[in-house]
Amino acid sequence: MKKGLIFVLLLSLTIVVVLCGCSNQGSNTAKLSPDFDEAKVKAAAENAIMLINSGDYQKLSDTMVRSDLRSKLSAEVLRDAADKTMGGAGEFKSFEAVTVSGTEDSAKNSYAVASVRAKYKNQTVIYTLSFDKEMQLVGLYMKQA
Repeated sequence: MKKGLIFVLLLSLTIVVVLCGCSNQGSNTAKLSPDFDEAKVKAAAENAIMLINSGDYQKLSDTMVRSDLRSKLSAEVLRDAADKTMGGAGEFKSFEAVTVSGTEDSAKNSYAVASVRAKYKNQTVIYTLSFDKEMQLVGLYMKQA
């Protein structure tokens, strides 16, 4: 199971890095595509994090993760990743900062990337969430700040 979890975390990180890396190659570096509404991206990112905070990983996977990625970002995988990253974080306190940028992949598909700094009782966690044009989650990475 640990190998599977590590693989999924690395896959998610790779997706985010590739998406972010691609944004540096075009003229639209870090600009959010007009296909996205920044407020909706922020709200979706915060909603996803609140589902993690409440332990509702199944709902997160079933309703927000793009269907072709659900096997890689299943409820079990999300739970394991959250436990590993924020097992001792304590009670959620607030969102400290939310930034949104845009990126494109090599096929010119646009994505929105939200970086969220969330404060918990015992630590701060930084989430990076990537969304496609249908506002489906295509990447999720979390780390302790």
